Amino acid sequence: MRRGAKLALHLDLFPPLTCYASADACATMYHPGDVFAAHPGVQRIFDTFYLGTARTYRGRGLGHHLLQGALVVARSEKCDVAVIFASSDGTRACIAKSGDWKPLLTRQWSEWKQPDGAELFPGIASTCATSHILWL
Repeated sequence: MRRGAKLALHLDLFPPLTCYASADACATMYHPGDVFAAHPGVQRIFDTFYLGTARTYRGRGLGHHLLQGALVVARSEKCDVAVIFASSDGTRACIAKSGDWKPLLTRQWSEWKQPDGAELFPGIASTCATSHILWL
């Protein structure tokens, strides 16, 4: 299968509205510009973006180790802070074990709506999305 065909196959799994909504969810939870504006001394931000592991590998500490590795990189690059978007309770558990992260925002998944009023993210196991900042 050609590389482009494989990509198209995977995109079929994620309708454009959902892809757009996922990007919007992250952008409304934190934006680097907001962090710079709120903390004038911050010069470099390490954006962890998403953290995830496949279902079959969850519960083994892999997320924690991935996040720790990301923080090693952030510190080696002399970043002032790290930020992360947590869409699940599992990600929040990794964050809780990985330093003194401070919450930025919390938003209920049910708040994101389609134009017709239906939920954009129905059936998500956690009730909310959160964003966090860690001073390095």
